[in-house]
Amino acid sequence: MIKEEEEELCSSQEGEQLVLKQEADTFMLTPVYEEDEHSEDQNLDLKSDETLEDSAVNTPVISSVVKTGSNKLFLTHCNTDKNSFKCDTCGKIFQFKSKFHTHLRTHTGEKPYLCKTCGKRFCEMTALTKHVRIHTGERPHSCKICRKTFCDVSVLKKHLRIHTGEKPYICTICRKDFRQSSNLSVHMRRAHTGERPHVCDTCGRRFTVSSDLSAHMRVHTGEKPYSCKTCGRGFRISRDLSVHMRTHAGETPYTGTRIDHNINITDS
Repeated sequence: MIKEEEEELCSSQEGEQLVLKQEADTFMLTPVYEEDEHSEDQNLDLKSDETLEDSAVNTPVISSVVKTGSNKLFLTHCNTDKNSFKCDTCGKIFQFKSKFHTHLRTHTGEKPYLCKTCGKRFCEMTALTKHVRIHTGERPHSCKICRKTFCDVSVLKKHLRIHTGEKPYICTICRKDFRQSSNLSVHMRRAHTGERPHVCDTCGRRFTVSSDLSAHMRVHTGEKPYSCKTCGRGFRISRDLSVHMRTHAGETPYTGTRIDHNINITDS
């Protein structure tokens, strides 16, 4: 069974140019509640709005300073046919103002949307909406083939590839193909580059993927979030719980050495 990973999340144009004064007319970044053409409830064939082509970079622009609390960022309003918005901090270009505003929060650290249940904050409303479903159990998106339900439409899109056989992400080195871009990234690190970008702040050990680091951190914290409902025994990783459950089912669990790529966690 393929483990689906949820990935992570952090409009009309208003006139021909943005003119921002230094103090009185300072443009403050506020939560944008408006809907744009990329609502998650739209047809699954629609692709999300990412940055525009770099051709917009060389067009005439009008720049102004955007003040957000103690931070100042440069906003560039590109005079293109689509009235794009360019972030001068990282160079990304956006077609929709709301997308641009949300992106700026990745630089300022602003997270105005608060989960009233657990207190976690988010930089955009759509991310909060998806998060709240963890608490409510709501799964509004269903697969028309197998009727499995999902809380996020992006996860449903990945799931559909199991039925269609589509593997759109191809390794340029060995030509192996994958259903998800994240799986391709992990493959590149493990098979070709050897990159281990996730570092434990406690002992300095490095890992290929963040989930391996999260599991490793429980060695330091002692956390065992996976517990057996039959006997109450706790485990650091879900796989160890699955193996343990076989003892209650009368099965003989596999007792050989487990090779876990970057982690080797055992429970005594």
